[in-house]
Amino acid sequence: SGLDVVVRKVQGALVKAQDEFIPQYSRKDDYDLEDSLNQYANQKSFGRQTVFQLTINDGGTPISSASIEKALAETITDLEYTVTEGVVLIAKGIGDGAMAATVMKEGTVVIAWDGDVRVDINLFTFDETETLATDFMTRFSERIPTLQLLLRDEQPRGINRVVNFAEDYIKSEEY
Repeated sequence: SGLDVVVRKVQGALVKAQDEFIPQYSRKDDYDLEDSLNQYANQKSFGRQTVFQLTINDGGTPISSASIEKALAETITDLEYTVTEGVVLIAKGIGDGAMAATVMKEGTVVIAWDGDVRVDINLFTFDETETLATDFMTRFSERIPTLQLLLRDEQPRGINRVVNFAEDYIKSEEY
């Protein structure tokens, strides 16, 4: 191919040999699990938070704050959510972008647009069903088809250092 390659630095790729290395192995019984088992048993999940990061496809039609507001309102109507605080759009004083938010009986949605190609959606629902977030994203993206999903991040929300969704709990007699 006629290509010359020069490697200037290799970082973190090689492990230095350790003479007479003797690995140590541990069993679960070697650790005091009481604190972690108590935390696991006492956590209480109240809902699911899903963060979507989207971008406009290359060559896609530019979006506007009005299109985001409309897509959010129509998505909420399609999903038959009970709105307690209507869609609020803030498009002034935050650069070229906008923010849209709504409060519903089922949770909250906040959408931030950078005024260019990036849209972030923060969806919280009291119902932890994963399909609710999927349905929301499907309906929203149908209204702005030039958006492409970059990242979907989900986490439970609750008390007592919640790290699991309720559906993932194992009864204490099982561990």
